[in-house]
Amino acid sequence: MPKGFRPYTYQSGLTPWSHLPAAAGDWQVGQAAKIAAGAAAPTTAGDSAEGLHYICMYEGPAGGGETEIRPFILASSAGLILEVELTAAIAALAAGSKYTISSDGMSITGTTTDGVFEVIWFSGTAIGVVVRGRMV
Repeated sequence: MPKGFRPYTYQSGLTPWSHLPAAAGDWQVGQAAKIAAGAAAPTTAGDSAEGLHYICMYEGPAGGGETEIRPFILASSAGLILEVELTAAIAALAAGSKYTISSDGMSITGTTTDGVFEVIWFSGTAIGVVVRGRMV
């Protein structure tokens, strides 16, 4: 399975695409992002801010600026369920709990204080297992 957040199901059957200016940097498919200074920017360590989150849907560098329009999925769309692999074991992982996003934006942490990814299903608690949930 690929690393990072990826769509699992959509309530409406339609992918909630957004084409946004991308902040400068090397982007990865499945990387979580938020809007900062008018452009999609990678989430930072332990992201706990509620609000709109996006998932990058391209791989490669972006130079930043208004001409660097790239495809993203609106992760906080109603009915969108995301799937992600654990990059660290979370022994206390629980459905219904909300976890923060990891510093690389490609998974979740074991921190539940001010979490933004609500777990609805998981196949285990070890590294590499699949977790499904939604951004809140």
